[in-house]
Amino acid sequence: MRTTTAEYWQQQSRCWFELSSRCCYAPVRLFITASFMITAEQIKQLSTAEKLQVIETLWQELTAEGADQLASPAWHQQALQQTDHAVKECDEVTHDWELAKQSLRNKFR
Repeated sequence: MRTTTAEYWQQQSRCWFELSSRCCYAPVRLFITASFMITAEQIKQLSTAEKLQVIETLWQELTAEGADQLASPAWHQQALQQTDHAVKECDEVTHDWELAKQSLRNKFR
């Protein structure tokens, strides 16, 4: 019998998930005890939707520290310039960000 994700984390990491009741894709809030480390094996046990939730939570935590703390590698500027050029030349299809996120959320529910 497979345990639920919350049970798994409680057993393996002493970590409890609190999922917001607003929607099934709400960001995960991790309540962590001392000396907590998520291992690659534990991450492999998560569903795709759960992995995306963890990524979103991590990104929110990183960006909460301020943009100046997140230095982009030099190649990012070149990639942005190439994308900008492709959009201006109509070689690139663009999508509304909110609609794109909703589409991905629906796909991985």
